[in-house]
Amino acid sequence: MQFLQMLPAPRTLLATTLALATPLMASAQAQANWPVKPIRIVAAYAPGGGPERVIRTIADGMGKRLGQPVIIEYKPGASGNIGFAEVARGQADGYTWVTSTDTTWTINPHIYKNTGFKQADVVPVSLISSLSLVLACHPSSGVKTAQDLVARAKSGKPMAFASTGTGGSAHVTMARMMEAGRFEMTHVPYRGPGPAVADLIGGQVDCSFLPASTVQEHIKSGRLNGVAAATRYRPASLPDVPTLAEQGFKDFDATFYVGFFAPRGVPAEIRTRFENALAETIRTPEVLEAFAGNANRPEGMTADASLKELQRLSDQWQGLVRRLNVNLE
Repeated sequence: MQFLQMLPAPRTLLATTLALATPLMASAQAQANWPVKPIRIVAAYAPGGGPERVIRTIADGMGKRLGQPVIIEYKPGASGNIGFAEVARGQADGYTWVTSTDTTWTINPHIYKNTGFKQADVVPVSLISSLSLVLACHPSSGVKTAQDLVARAKSGKPMAFASTGTGGSAHVTMARMMEAGRFEMTHVPYRGPGPAVADLIGGQVDCSFLPASTVQEHIKSGRLNGVAAATRYRPASLPDVPTLAEQGFKDFDATFYVGFFAPRGVPAEIRTRFENALAETIRTPEVLEAFAGNANRPEGMTADASLKELQRLSDQWQGLVRRLNVNLE
């Protein structure tokens, strides 16, 4: 009898069961109904130029497919760390995502003492496109080929290269080339591509690795020499510029990507729906045209393939950064 008296009443048991099940039911319903409000994409770079056109075209296409507005919010600063950190701290409910070049994930954790996020807290959804850096040199340098640069640097003549910031893609790509070719130049870091290009055209520095979209018109006009592409392929917009691998730098490939990332913990069903909508959108003529205008090569990797490639690149750049002994606050 005492045992029976200790059992909860049927109504109490039912209430307890419902109380435990309600949050799970609500969560499942939220996932099934997603999205029910506007989606925010944090762009971890400054607005303007070709990248802005690309992301806006993608946002418009995804909005049509998902049935909700896709809003872009720019959060530049610290080479993408600010945007990534905000998303890493945010809710993993499928309404906030982040886009950036892969360097925020693959290089920054190895050079910044505090990025504000951990790689595990920001997971890849898709590497949507790749971009080629082109080695551009001022005509006064006399450099027209990769071997010209090596010979000139080894001759003892002082030479300087511009980068878009210490530890950035231009810096590490040139560092990798110098390591492979066993030559040295003076590094002159700038705050972004604009000032770097201006001084390169003005002849204040000899050369720089810059996105094809940034230098293609200057190369075509003859204001700069297009010396080499850092990728395994020639840029479509500069088909006459050979790769470094074609010029004796065996297996040289410094490919950089533009990707979409999510905060850790976004439900798998929502991530899959977002990834599918993104994959469909980047295959549309409008987005392919925007890619071409920004000298981007379509990739559209799956989440699993993106993670594998990012981990490979992270390991690769970590070794170089250690050898360079680059540390930023």
